[in-house]
Amino acid sequence: MTDTPRLLRLKDVLKLTGLSATTIWRKENSGIFPARVKLGGNSVAWLEGEVFDWINSKILERDSALVFQAQNTVEGIEYE
Repeated sequence: MTDTPRLLRLKDVLKLTGLSATTIWRKENSGIFPARVKLGGNSVAWLEGEVFDWINSKILERDSALVFQAQNTVEGIEYE
């Protein structure tokens, strides 16, 4: 049996990401946030898996930056 994709409404996406509705709209229009799914009328939702993938990508970006920073720091001296 295939898992059915779960849809998240705006309030859930706001809570999960900590972003405002305006920021989500801007990031979505820029192509850096998952696209919404139109459900009909004025109803939209996002695929849960895509939202979690986006959140995980932000965590990876942070961790990569920390590793880079640690690699370029010796005895408390930062090298750029």
